[in-house]
Amino acid sequence: MKNIYTITFIAIILIAFTHCKKEEPKTLSVSPTRVGVSKDGYSNNITVNTNTDWNATSNKTWCILDNASGIGNEGVSNTSLFGVTISANTTTSERTAIITVSGTNVSSITITVIQEAGDEDFIEVITPTNSSNWEIEQTYNIEWNDNISENVKIELYENTTFLKTITSSTESNGNYSWLLPSDLTHNSNYKIKIISISESNISAYSDNFTINIPSDMYYMTNSTETLSGGTFYDSHGANNYFDNEDYTMTFYPETSDEKLQFNFTFFNVEYENDCSYDYLIIYDGSSSYASLIGVYCGTNSPETITASNSEGALTFVFHSDGRTVEQGWEADISCVGGSSDYITITSPTSSSNWEVGQTYTIQWNDNISENVRIRLWKGSDIITTITTNTASDGSYSWSIPSSISNDNYYIVVGSVNNTNLYGVSDYFTISDGVATYNLDGYWEHPTYSEYKLYISGSTCYFISGDFCLNPNDIKLRNITYTGNGTEHSWSCDAIWCFGNIPEWGDSNTGLITHEGYEDEEIRISAGTARDGEYYDYEGKPWIRSSK
Repeated sequence: MKNIYTITFIAIILIAFTHCKKEEPKTLSVSPTRVGVSKDGYSNNITVNTNTDWNATSNKTWCILDNASGIGNEGVSNTSLFGVTISANTTTSERTAIITVSGTNVSSITITVIQEAGDEDFIEVITPTNSSNWEIEQTYNIEWNDNISENVKIELYENTTFLKTITSSTESNGNYSWLLPSDLTHNSNYKIKIISISESNISAYSDNFTINIPSDMYYMTNSTETLSGGTFYDSHGANNYFDNEDYTMTFYPETSDEKLQFNFTFFNVEYENDCSYDYLIIYDGSSSYASLIGVYCGTNSPETITASNSEGALTFVFHSDGRTVEQGWEADISCVGGSSDYITITSPTSSSNWEVGQTYTIQWNDNISENVRIRLWKGSDIITTITTNTASDGSYSWSIPSSISNDNYYIVVGSVNNTNLYGVSDYFTISDGVATYNLDGYWEHPTYSEYKLYISGSTCYFISGDFCLNPNDIKLRNITYTGNGTEHSWSCDAIWCFGNIPEWGDSNTGLITHEGYEDEEIRISAGTARDGEYYDYEGKPWIRSSK
């Protein structure tokens, strides 16, 4: 009975103790409660000390929390950590985020995050760099850094000269894939410019970098190339060539016994009647001293040009004046012939001086079996066909007819079966046997300088100490006589010959005289007319000077 009372007493005591025990309070603390962050960002931990369940939240997307919750241990305070990551401030203003830590049956605690202002808006081009060597018709990545949200425009410059827009708008994500167009030319002074489409003053240039062309594309420069094929352009390809260009470019075939052939598929150079503004000159050989093939301007295309010299080479000379440019040209390059077909003219040469009425032998080498055609050319014009068909035996006798005027010419010997197979001689002279001199200039008496005779663009022959013009086709164009302070001008079609000169205002032949001053006639003695040299007539010296 005693044991029962004892157990009952203990139970009553335990129940009473349990009902009298005080419940543990909920607690929550965090550290730190204020965080200062640089513009470049932040990553660290926040300490939570609590005995209850908790969680943390952020009111800004640029303030990111990690492991931001925990379970409390009843009656025991535990320490927990959660991570805070702050991204770089790309704005130009200071910014604030609030982190709120909440727990069960406790008051929430806030943590204030203050981040300093970011840098001013910027763009920084990373590639291309000054070591970049890009090639047309290939794709490359343009890369950059920026702290802007708006799209950007990308442009191409040559130094600081705008060339073209690569893209008018693309996402400012730091990368753009660019296929280099074929109209770009080789240059080491290209630059990329990236510009905000909202604020044009937010922009940046890349370093200077190089753009190359493929090995089979050739642009007009001062250079020498050896090749088997490709494409030939003016200095700027699909773009217009520039003002004030002067280039000489020579091409050789890779195989020594082949001949270069250029097929012009497009040609447009500034037009002028005698091609004195912009022009392309083509020579059949390895320099501008070789035989002239032609001078081209406007849309007068060279079409197909084939070398006929032993080297198989062609030389191109291009000139542009100070204004008006066009698109230039494009030509496909190939090699033709080889040891099986060639024609090389050995006579006449550049030193040949053939006379009208005389017979000369045109000579050439070839290894073809078909007959040949022989023509006389002056510049880009056929003057006469010497023979339409003769054996390709390397020799042809030609009697020069009287209809051929004094000038410089060249001979072309070509296959009658293949129009692309021909040989071109050097330029040589045909004359009528009388010395030819150009009197274009002022002739004046050293003492009586007020008396001058100006002959415009006339070609003369000196005979028996006097001069004359060809009675067949060269006639007096214009004379200006200045005397006694009065200038008189007239034109006529009279023929100058053997010292007979039109009289004042008269279209008949006779001496140039001024009324009342017949003794002041002007005649020049025989000899080559050169600036600054004196020529006497009856003891009266006259001197030629530049216009």
